[in-house]
Amino acid sequence: MIRAYELLDTNNGEISLPAVVIVGADRQIAWRYVGQNPKDRPAEDQVLERLDALLGG
Repeated sequence: MIRAYELLDTNNGEISLPAVVIVGADRQIAWRYVGQNPKDRPAEDQVLERLDALLGG
């Protein structure tokens, strides 16, 4: 999955960058956030807003 979603952290070996991936009903990536370090994460509100928008809210 790390390679499929292009999340491999090449600077730190075979681990994933921190990420949130929202996959739509069509199985396509509807939104993604990829952090540059372990502390780099999207705010909860940001993720919830994206989900709400995708669900037509």
